Amino acid sequence: MHAAAFYARLRRNKALIFGAKLIMAGWLNVEEFGWNKLFVLADLHQVNFYKGLGEMERSSPVFLIDLVSIQKARISSKDDDRELMAEDVNSRTFVLLYDEIGERVYGPFSETEKKNWDLHEYKGHLFQDVQNRSPTTCDACKQSLWSIRQPPPAVNCTRCNTQVHTYHYDEDDGSVNPCPRIPIGTPAKHGDGLNLRTLRLKADTIEMKSTWISYINNSVQHRSEIKS
Repeated sequence: MHAAAFYARLRRNKALIFGAKLIMAGWLNVEEFGWNKLFVLADLHQVNFYKGLGEMERSSPVFLIDLVSIQKARISSKDDDRELMAEDVNSRTFVLLYDEIGERVYGPFSETEKKNWDLHEYKGHLFQDVQNRSPTTCDACKQSLWSIRQPPPAVNCTRCNTQVHTYHYDEDDGSVNPCPRIPIGTPAKHGDGLNLRTLRLKADTIEMKSTWISYINNSVQHRSEIKS
């Protein structure tokens, strides 16, 4: 496929599979980035997330996961999020289950991106405003962080899932611990499976969801066979 046709198809939000399924690329909505659409490029080594095609051309991902740390991909369930709508569970949303030792987060984000995505950087966290209508506890003060009718102002770290009252962050009261995520440049190692994380992704169609799940699981199996 010529470069012009390649980028034209990507801009139409189409997913591509190359070389006997050794590489897959396409656009996915990513929960950790406020369900914004990122360009995802996966191969037999890593799953890379880019803000756009320009960043992909410059090899500048905002987030990546080493394939050796991925356990599997599967369809989403109500256990993943109590407030997830039934139509999302049964349609385009799927989950990537992986060991957090194999992930790396890049940045920083521009002021425009943080404003557009409603993101707040603080002590390594990438906070986003949330409303909890199911039982949740503040990780800073251990007090209730939810209400069915009027949820208290709260923020959730899209990197480590820390949730705190907004005033802890606004007032910088010292109660919020730094984000525990791996710093840039830290070598990834295969973990022991005790630090599993879930990353929720959403494809444009049910068919593409199935294609991504199949590709990732086949790549994980292929990688395991190479190691053995």
